[in-house]
Amino acid sequence: MTIAWPDHTYEVGVHYTQDSSLRPAVCTFGVNYTGADFEADANLLCLDWVSTVNHSVADHFTCDRITFASVEGQVLDLAQLTPGGTSHLSATPNVSFLVRKITAEPGRRKRGRMFLPGVSEQDVDSVGIVVSSKITEIQNNLDDFITAANGHRFFMCLIHKERAPKPGEDPLPVLPPTAVQSWRIDPMAATQRRRMRK
Repeated sequence: MTIAWPDHTYEVGVHYTQDSSLRPAVCTFGVNYTGADFEADANLLCLDWVSTVNHSVADHFTCDRITFASVEGQVLDLAQLTPGGTSHLSATPNVSFLVRKITAEPGRRKRGRMFLPGVSEQDVDSVGIVVSSKITEIQNNLDDFITAANGHRFFMCLIHKERAPKPGEDPLPVLPPTAVQSWRIDPMAATQRRRMRK
C-alpha cells in the first residue's frame, strides 16, 4: 500500500538482536526534524539513544543499528553495535517494556506506543509488574533522550500514514504529525501472545 506523510518527518527504527534468538526486536518512533544538517544530527540522535535509553536494556540485547525512513523509504542506516547496559538474568524473549507516547489531543489515533526489549528477570515481579526502581530508571532515561533529541532538532511525533487514493478518488489530505509531549513507561510489562493452531 502506498502511504504519504509530510516532508521532514521520519520514522526511526532502533534494531536490536538478542544472544539467544534469531528474531530481531525493533522500537519505532516518529520524529519531526527542523534542523539544517540531517545526517550529522541523525548521528547525534543515535548517540543520544545508546547513551540514555540503552542503559536500561539488558546486555543480552545489542542495539545493532538505527534506521531513518521518510515517505520515500529508508534514507539512513547507522550501525551502532552497542549492548544494553544492564547485566542480569534474561527474561523470556516475548517480554518487553511498554512505552506510551503521550499527546495533548484526544482520540485513539492520537495515541501511540513502543515496545522496548531487554527485560531482565529482576525487572518484573511474578505477575508482570515492573518494579518501581526500574520504572524510575527507564523514565529518567526516556526523559533524558527526548531532551537531548530536541536539542538536535528532532521532535517526537506520531506519523499518520494514509493510503494513496484509488483511481478516480480525490487526493487524500496529508495529515500533519501529532506532537508527542512525553514518553511514559507503563507499570505493566508487555507480552507477545501467540495463538496455538489446532
